[in-house]
Order: sequence, then C-alpha cells, then structure tokens
Amino acid sequence: MAIRLGVKNLTSQDIEQMKSLLIPFKGKNLKRNIRDYTEADKKFHSLVNSLCRKERLIQMIENLQWSFQMLRYQSFRDPYRVKTSLRGHMKIINAMVKGDTKMAEAQLRKNIRLARDYLVKIVSEET
Repeated sequence: MAIRLGVKNLTSQDIEQMKSLLIPFKGKNLKRNIRDYTEADKKFHSLVNSLCRKERLIQMIENLQWSFQMLRYQSFRDPYRVKTSLRGHMKIINAMVKGDTKMAEAQLRKNIRLARDYLVKIVSEET
C-alpha cells in the first residue's frame, strides 16, 4: 500500500535519492560489500515507505523493520541473492518513475518473496 501511495508523491529528487543509494553497488563485488548494501537496502525501503506521506502507515511499517532487517541480513549471505535484490530495486524505481503502481508493488512483493524463499531454503537445509 505504501508504494502505491508513494508513486503518486514521487519527485525527481526522490528518484535521484533512491538511485544514489543503489548505483554505488552496480558492477561491484557485492560479497565484499554486504554490510554496506544491507544498509543501503534498509534506507531504500525506508525512503519508499516515507513517500506514502501517511504517518500511521509509516509507523506501522517502521515497527516491522527490525524483522525485515533480520530477513535482509540472512538472505544477503548469498551473493546471488544480493544481485537479484539490486536488480529488483532498480525495477521498482523504473516502475515508480513510469507511474506504474501495479508493477512497482509487484516488484516489491517479488523482492520480499525471494528473500523469504531463500530463508525457507536455508532453514530446510539445516534440518
């Protein structure tokens, strides 16, 4: 929901800010930069959430952020997962720029699903 509302409020400054968080990682050895990428990922999602301009919704999402952060740290143990995350984030930005709320939301959901699936895989392999 936040992303749908955020697309309507998106400014060129917001787009540049989102891109500036991610562009430093394109073409880099992400395995060496996992901590930095995880922090950029967190900031990216906070920025996307803040674009909805709905304080109650932002607060609810922020309350869930700790759980999301743990999910990020675990899923980014796999360099391939980091690459897919980065690609997914760029797709989210592109959809938002186009004003395509459905695609932006679908990409965000896909990104979350891939992280979840990776964690399920890790847990299954450990048992």
